[in-house]
Order: sequence, then C-alpha cells, then structure tokens
Amino acid sequence: MASATGKVVRVMSRGFGFIQEDGSKTFANIYFHATDLSPGLRFDDPQLLGREVQFNIEEGTKGKVARNIRPAS
Repeated sequence: MASATGKVVRVMSRGFGFIQEDGSKTFANIYFHATDLSPGLRFDDPQLLGREVQFNIEEGTKGKVARNIRPAS
C-alpha cells in the first residue's frame, strides 16, 4: 500500500469524491468514499474541498482508491 499526498478536488453528494495526487502527470483523480476519512475530517465540511490530505493508495476494481485519508501535516 503506497502512501501519498494530494488535494480534494471534487466532493459528490452521494458520499464519495476525488483527490488529485501531488505530482501526478495525468488528469486521472483518485476515488475515495466518505467512510475512508479519518475522524479529523468530515465529509459534510465545506472546507473539505481543496483540503490538502495524506492517504494510502490501493488498487480497486476500477482503478486507484484512496484509503485512510487524513489531514496533511
């Protein structure tokens, strides 16, 4: 499981969103589900969008998935 940093770039009302990984040379963003946010982050917080985060990357059935998402230090 790789560790990475990035910025939350999209939050959908159905409980998921996308993170742009720092240093990524593609436009493919990494999917995340609200249940993967650490206790220090709230999905319904308007300031989540644009927030710098750290996360682990796993390979899902449809591509990369962010897990264990936490505030960047």
